[in-house]
Amino acid sequence: MSFQRAIDIGIASGLLLLMMACGQTRNRAEDSSLTFELETLRKDAKESQITADRLQAELKALRDENGHLRDESERLALELNELRTAPREEIASRRETPRAASVPTQGAGTASPARVTNGRGLEIVSATARAGEKNSSWWRFGWNIVVQNVSEDDQIEDLEIQFLDRDGYVLDQVREYNLQVPVGSTQTFTGSALIKADVAPRVSSIRPVFR
Repeated sequence: MSFQRAIDIGIASGLLLLMMACGQTRNRAEDSSLTFELETLRKDAKESQITADRLQAELKALRDENGHLRDESERLALELNELRTAPREEIASRRETPRAASVPTQGAGTASPARVTNGRGLEIVSATARAGEKNSSWWRFGWNIVVQNVSEDDQIEDLEIQFLDRDGYVLDQVREYNLQVPVGSTQTFTGSALIKADVAPRVSSIRPVFR
């Protein structure tokens, strides 16, 4: 082998080793870049999940608020119908609002089928209702619910009063908000509900439910 041939082979070998070294360096750089992009994607996915959970919670709150507004709208619609059909001089005397008292009303005709608790020491002791005024559009049911607080804290609860037929199916319901029961006390809440005349005769019991 000539001296020039040896030099050429040496140069070629050096270039080959240099190219291999550059390729390994490039691969390591590409691997580092891919690892960084993967971590970035993982971080973005985690942040997206947090955002999705927050939006889901906000959507649930909006749905709950819409349910409250729907209940209020139905109640106001019935009150408006009452205003249209009843003589003006009777409206003030017939309108009732929920209130707390220390003695339950006696002689109610429709009773709750079972006791109910909120799981935190608040218990329905009794629940009764009775149909009063009637016309072709609605019947007015007066209700009376006794609530006892055996917990160690004052409690504020919303209460849904369901009007049931004899088979236990819900015919109508009303909702009362922010009922306050101090610690260790028994409170009686009373109010009234307007039930449509086509279903009112089928009401046989009421069922209070904490909400």
